[in-house]
Amino acid sequence: MIPQHCIDMFINRFGSYPSITEVHPPFSAGMEKRIFSDKYHTIWYDRIVDKDGVKTDRRIFKEFDSSGIFFYINDEDVIFILSVNDKKDIVDYTIHELKK
Repeated sequence: MIPQHCIDMFINRFGSYPSITEVHPPFSAGMEKRIFSDKYHTIWYDRIVDKDGVKTDRRIFKEFDSSGIFFYINDEDVIFILSVNDKKDIVDYTIHELKK
């Protein structure tokens, strides 16, 4: 599930509870790489560092579109798309790109 503090951040920013779409792997390699890149602003993360100093983000909350689309990615790489209601077309297009 999405941590409550992530939902609260969305509500504080947009003034309403988000519409939520859950998208399961596998994803197209190009789109997955793009989402996990630094192109999109990371708002929050939960990271572990192993004995060799390798950092791995287990959970990430990213701003995909400043006008109302955020991504929460859990430790199973499931992507939860949080959006304002009028961004449904962009969400649908993003899902299409993730799955093609």
